[in-house]
Amino acid sequence: MKLNKVNKLIDVYKNRGFLSVLSAIASKILKKCSEKYRYKKEEKIIKNITNNKTEIILEINNYKMVLNGKKRGIHSDLIINRIREPLASAEMKNSLKKGDVLLEAGANIGYYTIMESKIVGENGLIYAVEPASDNFNYLIRNIKENKLENVLPYNLALGSKNGEAILKIYEFENLNTIEDISYAPQKAQEKVIVKSIDSFLSDKKRPTFIRMDVEGYELEIFKGMQSLLKNYPPRAIFLEIHFYIMGKKKSLMLLNLLKESGYEVKRYFLDKKFSPRIYLLDYLLERLDKIKDKLHIFYGEVKNVTIDDLIANKNHLGSGSPEIFFELRKNL
Repeated sequence: MKLNKVNKLIDVYKNRGFLSVLSAIASKILKKCSEKYRYKKEEKIIKNITNNKTEIILEINNYKMVLNGKKRGIHSDLIINRIREPLASAEMKNSLKKGDVLLEAGANIGYYTIMESKIVGENGLIYAVEPASDNFNYLIRNIKENKLENVLPYNLALGSKNGEAILKIYEFENLNTIEDISYAPQKAQEKVIVKSIDSFLSDKKRPTFIRMDVEGYELEIFKGMQSLLKNYPPRAIFLEIHFYIMGKKKSLMLLNLLKESGYEVKRYFLDKKFSPRIYLLDYLLERLDKIKDKLHIFYGEVKNVTIDDLIANKNHLGSGSPEIFFELRKNL
């Protein structure tokens, strides 16, 4: 593990320079020092909202969600902020159409799934795929809480081929992934069924839209959807691309695959990370992360980005974990 961290710092130095390495180290130290204080602040806010109950039903984006006040990550984020990834949420509302068939890879507890269900309507359909058992349990409960009839949930992982894999469960359960995330505390593992998208869709309606948030497993999933991309490419794909987990080689393979399949960047976001604020410290951390990843901005939209810019790593756009909306420009 230590060797892996050293190798990552060496990679940062080679690609972004010495200042980025210093910023990465400083950011890591500050985040670790502030973690306990931030958690206590978060815990206090959540106790006030939930009246110290473990679970609570809250109105999120004009629908209801069952949330657990004892869980960190998406549960605590939504209890405190009532929204997640506001730029991406707004773009999903603008981009989806009534009647769309949507494949949700990494549906988690249903934040996007419920929103999508309301937009695509009774003639639309959502395949909500979530491998982690606890997240899937909340996904089912949130589907039932909102009486959704156009959502089909599946407790499995998507990948390059059919089989089984070990899913790592992290303290922040929106980080759960088959990949290794060195900086996040792992609390459990689960054996999960894995299917390729081509296999998964063999007896189903083909998606017109795909949303994917799989914490660095993006390339493996794309390897398993070659038939779909070649014969029935969705009109749009929304990815949270975890460049920092995949690394340069895998990131380039994914981007070139998207380009070869006829996709171009429509919108490129670095969405604001909501959490209990520690204002001066957070300001410093944001600046350090901006230097570390050599980004134009810490959060917001970067305009006029093309897929060729990403492939060429122009202005270090291929850093961090941006949310990118790709649209089909030509059917190859």
